[in-house]
Amino acid sequence: MTLIWFIVFTVLCIFELGTVKLVTIWFALGSLGALLTSIKSESIWLQILVFILVSVLAYIVANLLERIFGTTTKKIVRKKKEQKKD
Repeated sequence: MTLIWFIVFTVLCIFELGTVKLVTIWFALGSLGALLTSIKSESIWLQILVFILVSVLAYIVANLLERIFGTTTKKIVRKKKEQKKD
């Protein structure tokens, strides 16, 4: 199962590199957590639970950080467009 989690992590990271917004990073972090769990435990249910918990936690933390710092991809793109016009 470790190989499967490694493949999932790699594919999600490659997909994330091709996007402007954070789309799959939560699931990539979740699959990394499941990968590390699979090294210590063969329980598929534990690996799935870790995948779900880490993914949800990463999503919540990222949204909290966005609210605190207020930086979104849309604002960054808008600023770059405004700079090009000047």
